[in-house]
Amino acid sequence: MKLNWLVILIFLYISCKNTGSISIVGNYKSKQYNKIQLFFKSISNNPSPIGSSLIINKDSTYSEINCGNTINGRWWVNKDTLFLFGKSNEFNNDSLKIHGLNGSQPKIENKPYFGIIKNNNIVFNLELKEYKKPLEHIYIKQ
Repeated sequence: MKLNWLVILIFLYISCKNTGSISIVGNYKSKQYNKIQLFFKSISNNPSPIGSSLIINKDSTYSEINCGNTINGRWWVNKDTLFLFGKSNEFNNDSLKIHGLNGSQPKIENKPYFGIIKNNNIVFNLELKEYKKPLEHIYIKQ
């Protein structure tokens, strides 16, 4: 009898422990802005990436696809934070895959970047040297 309870408790523990990571698995698209929002974002030097998609798989792999390239890698969650660690970064255009852009291929950072999970959405604050403040990139679950 004690063994049955022990098995049930272990099963419940494992099931509850995995629910946090399973809930974020799925397809995400960049938040869409109307023309007025885009105008104010551009004049405030706070543009937002648009037209990207993020696919988070159950096997802890992901693909981030934007207009120019595709990043594939591994992901993990710690509390409310999603970490993405890119393993490959490829151009989407066939001629760029062969020749590169000005002779170079896209680079991949040797460190993870992270987003905060909020209400089934993921919010990244991307720090790019071209901008004074981080760019907010919001992915909405589909």
